[in-house]
This record gives sequence, structure tokens and C-alpha cells, in this order.
Amino acid sequence: MTEVWEWAALYLAGMILAALYFGGLWWTIRTIPHASHPWLLYFGSTAVRLSLLLASLFLLMAGDWRRAVACLAGFLSLRIALLYRFTGTIAVSPRPTGNAIDG
Repeated sequence: MTEVWEWAALYLAGMILAALYFGGLWWTIRTIPHASHPWLLYFGSTAVRLSLLLASLFLLMAGDWRRAVACLAGFLSLRIALLYRFTGTIAVSPRPTGNAIDG
């Protein structure tokens, strides 16, 4: 039974990592228009967010790839939930409406 709680905790940790990652992305996007050096803010934020995410996944993984998969499942499930909440769909891009090539 304790193994079930371990996997649930890893899933929840992945969701927390996603909340921090996408919260940082949201903050960055809202701050860029007011920044004196937007490129520095963008690249600095990306580097910090990715570094924290990868370091956290590495530590939570503890040498077992299945633990990393549990964290990533939590990360992706929160990403999908956020996409659905803010766009109404889980699609990454809008539906194609056709183009001149279709005739």
C-alpha cells in the first residue's frame, strides 16, 4: 500500500512542478512588455524554469525511470487541464480551416 502512496506523491509532485513552470511562464509573458531588456528576461526565465524543472525531475527520479514517468504524467495532466481551462480544448493548435492548396 505504501507503494501506491509513493506513486501518488510523485504524480502530485509532477503537478506542482507544472504549476511552478507554467506560473513562471505566465509571469514572464505578462512582464515582458514592461521590461527594459525583454530578450534577457525571456532567456533568463527560460533557463531558470528549465533548470529547476530538470533538476527537480532528476532528484525525484532517484535513478528509477518509472518515477520520472510518474512525475511527467502529473506534469502533462496539469498542462492538459490548463489548456482545457483557458482555451476550451486540449488541442495545441486550432483546427485547420483550409487553404488555397485545397482548391
